Amino acid sequence: MITADKMEKTNNAKFMHCLPVRRNVVVADEVLDSENSIVIEQANNRTYSAQLVLKRILNSM
Repeated sequence: MITADKMEKTNNAKFMHCLPVRRNVVVADEVLDSENSIVIEQANNRTYSAQLVLKRILNSM
């Protein structure tokens, strides 16, 4: 499990995960909710990618 102690051993690393994630099983809440967590931004990028794929499929019809 990724904990705050493990994150402190890095050089100010960012935490990424391709949601969904099991809180307090895979990663501690304190890591997910920290400023170094960019899981929401990563999930948002996935949304735009899916929209683009859907648009291309619909345009090809």
